[in-house]
Amino acid sequence: MNKLLSGALALLLVLAMVCGAICSCVVNTDGSGGQGGAGEQGGSGESGGEGSGSENGGDGSGGQSGFFGDDDSDDEILTDDADFGSDPYVGMTSEEFYENYTPAVSYMDAYYRTQHGFLSGMLELPESAPQISECQPANNGMLVRNTDMIYLNGGKTYVVCDANGEEVFRVHKGAAYITLEEIAAYMFAFGGSNSALPANYTSAKKPNPVTNKWGIYVRGNHSYFSGDTERYPREPELPNIKGCGGSLQYYEMDIGTRTYNNGNKINRGACRIVYGRTDLNGNGKYEAGELHLFYTYNHYDDFQEYLNYYQGWGSIFGYESRTPGSTKPSQYVPVCYYGMADYCAGNIAAVIVIPWLADNKRYV
Repeated sequence: MNKLLSGALALLLVLAMVCGAICSCVVNTDGSGGQGGAGEQGGSGESGGEGSGSENGGDGSGGQSGFFGDDDSDDEILTDDADFGSDPYVGMTSEEFYENYTPAVSYMDAYYRTQHGFLSGMLELPESAPQISECQPANNGMLVRNTDMIYLNGGKTYVVCDANGEEVFRVHKGAAYITLEEIAAYMFAFGGSNSALPANYTSAKKPNPVTNKWGIYVRGNHSYFSGDTERYPREPELPNIKGCGGSLQYYEMDIGTRTYNNGNKINRGACRIVYGRTDLNGNGKYEAGELHLFYTYNHYDDFQEYLNYYQGWGSIFGYESRTPGSTKPSQYVPVCYYGMADYCAGNIAAVIVIPWLADNKRYV
């Protein structure tokens, strides 16, 4: 196992060196410019939109942790060698904990923090629009979605890298997070049921910060997302979504910006993560059409896909970004699938191009 960990760390170092040459800016193998991020649209959600899902949020999927691979396979799950010792937070007040705050340094650190209602991730409250990486790998005009997933601690810790293959942060299962990047990575790696939420999340639409142990950091509304574009015509169709004849159940959850929680009440705003994560054929793997995560900051009018790397967000699509003069939302922009190791090494033959076929609601 030590050899495996050393090999994985060596691989990350190689990725950083190779990608520094290949992906030091926006990368497109066809020579075109990179995809830009969305601007501040500040949608107010006037269309009504979704958000009427059940209060209990359902039980979701089977909670697998791999993509194009078994979450129990030895080549995906590594071992974290951090030895954190005993609980250092016994008797510590919230004021003392946050006075000189730093994110959790290991899984056990995060575990102990959760027992006391303390955060494990970064403290910065997100802006509405996502921050977009200056380096967005692409092939033939299609943005790349990273298929590499690195787990530690028997699958309880997920390593998040940037587009150059360099580690940026880690998220730990059962820990508490409030930033968009951390919550997106968490749900992509662990999501699919209420039991797999970040610790500070609940299925209640408006949890009470006064009585909840997470206080100003409590977040809510993990619930079903219908995807019914006939009922909500401003919403674009998401890949393989049940509400439009597909087979993938999607869920939604709030992203709390600066006005979300003032310590006394919740003001939900317009920012949501919407995701589907289910092993549909029961083969222990997440294959195409079984795992998608999107972010909307204007109440379901527009979406961007999470590409499984730091600040990796896909092209915006939906109603506000529709073609001028059109009354219908623009459609989902397909991506291509690479492991970043293959992409940065220039192994173009490893690409998996999976277009969304809206007419028969499935992937091929």
